[in-house]
Amino acid sequence: MSFVSCEYKDSQVSQSYYSNGIKKDSGRYLSGMKQGIWKYWYENGNLASIRQYHDGKEEGISKSWYNDGNLKDSSYYSGGKFSQYWYSFYKNGNINSMQLYDSSGKTNGKFKLYYENGQIKQEGEILQGNNFGKWIEYYQNGVPSVIQYYDRDGNKDSTWLEFNLVGDTIGVLEY
Repeated sequence: MSFVSCEYKDSQVSQSYYSNGIKKDSGRYLSGMKQGIWKYWYENGNLASIRQYHDGKEEGISKSWYNDGNLKDSSYYSGGKFSQYWYSFYKNGNINSMQLYDSSGKTNGKFKLYYENGQIKQEGEILQGNNFGKWIEYYQNGVPSVIQYYDRDGNKDSTWLEFNLVGDTIGVLEY
């Protein structure tokens, strides 16, 4: 791997390359910290990710792609922490998961997880980093497998139900 840099006062443009001559990454340092847009590539030259930095911390929208060019994930950062959202995708383009974040970087809000075929796998809500309220897990055929409840502190709460593939109740737990 080779490395090329150009300095402009306290700013430095940086690029590194794979041994085959393909660019590996490109961005700028300001006072020794990553600043602005940085791009990263796979060894075959396909774009791997684009990330934004401010004072060395990720800031704003970040995206990454699979080697075939399909979107892998999209997220938003504030001060180097997840903020607002994070979406991930399967190679086939279907959504894998959706997670929301508050300004402190804690998970907060709706959460959804999907099977690769696009069918919902799990859904619920997170409050200040803890599972909260009703959570449902599903079989791939769309039938609920488990219904769970959590209190505001993330503790198991109420009656939990477990179902078989056709939706018959096969288990009940009280919390």
